[in-house]
Amino acid sequence: MEVHRIVVRARIGELRAVPVWRDVMQLGLRVGEWTISVDRELNVESLSLDVLGMRQTDVNELRTRLRSALPSALAVDVYQPGIPETNTRLRR
Repeated sequence: MEVHRIVVRARIGELRAVPVWRDVMQLGLRVGEWTISVDRELNVESLSLDVLGMRQTDVNELRTRLRSALPSALAVDVYQPGIPETNTRLRR
C-alpha cells in the first residue's frame, strides 16, 4: 500500500495539531503512524503523519487546506518516504 508522509513544522508553541487532524478526517484519509517532535536548538516543533492509500487529488486538497488552516506553519511537506522526487513543500 502506498504511504504518504505529511510533516507540518512551526515555531515552538505555534504548531496547531487540531486543524491538521480535522482536515485529514474531513477528507476521509487513513492514518498509520504519527509523531510529534520538538527541536529546542532550532526552536521548531513538528507533526508527522503517515497517510495510507492517498490519491494525488487528496494530496493537492490537503495541501490547500493546510495552507489555509495553518498560517503560522514554517513548512508543510507531503511526500512518499524513500522516493525523494515526490516531495512537495510549502514554505512560508
